[in-house]
Amino acid sequence: MLKSVLVVSRLRIVPFSIALLVGAGLSAGCRKSGPSGDSLKQSIATLKPQYEEAKRRFMDLRQRVDGIPPNLEGFGEARARFSEADEARGVTEYRLVSLTERLDAALKANNREELQLIAQDITAAQDDIRRIDDVHTKLLHEIMSFERQARMAKAAAAAAPPPAPAPPPAPVTAKTKRPKSH
Repeated sequence: MLKSVLVVSRLRIVPFSIALLVGAGLSAGCRKSGPSGDSLKQSIATLKPQYEEAKRRFMDLRQRVDGIPPNLEGFGEARARFSEADEARGVTEYRLVSLTERLDAALKANNREELQLIAQDITAAQDDIRRIDDVHTKLLHEIMSFERQARMAKAAAAAAPPPAPAPPPAPVTAKTKRPKSH
């Protein structure tokens, strides 16, 4: 009997303890002031060199893409994928510029809600840069494959014997009228 009373009392304590812990956590969360302007500025500052490196690598890849003959099979689709990825990189560049401007405005207005949104957008921008790096790596490998194909086609064309000269055209004979027989 005593044992069942202890079990019942413990069962009542567990939900009370959980409720107490959750309530304490929520009230602590309410007092939290959110990200500071300095930490957000620092986060944006660390994103800029990462983005600049991605931009440089895409410019290098553009030179490689431009050096491939456009008549290779499947290259048109690869070039389109490169253009889409380069456009996404440009959107990320705009996002970084926009984040800096939004941060300055939110700090001036002391807008905590906007600072929270900016913190989320910084995280999204970090993910975007990571994805841009992944896409760059995939595209680089694809473009390297097309470069190999172009080199092989060029080597095959150089190794092939030159085409034999065409035979000279047959002389053109003038057609004359036959004399009529009477």
